[in-house]
Amino acid sequence: MWFYVPPEVSLGVGDIVAIRMGREFTKKDPGTVNVAVEVREKKDATEAKCSWDPPKENLWRRVLYCSWMPAEGWTLKSGSHKTWLKPASDVKTQ
Repeated sequence: MWFYVPPEVSLGVGDIVAIRMGREFTKKDPGTVNVAVEVREKKDATEAKCSWDPPKENLWRRVLYCSWMPAEGWTLKSGSHKTWLKPASDVKTQ
């Protein structure tokens, strides 16, 4: 996944970030890009609240889970591409 990192969002490789998803362009709409909104957890956090399922790093299809997700309104999208999503109305904007 590609996303734009605004100058005010300081992140590093391996950090857990929240991304506001964009949309593809159409003939009548220029679309929007995916944008990093905030860093939720640094890669080497001492008290990590996020983990990958399954935890094997060599697998490319894993689901990120953070213990704070359900309490913040995130829901698990099941199917062939499982992921945790937050309704757009609940996402911070900058």
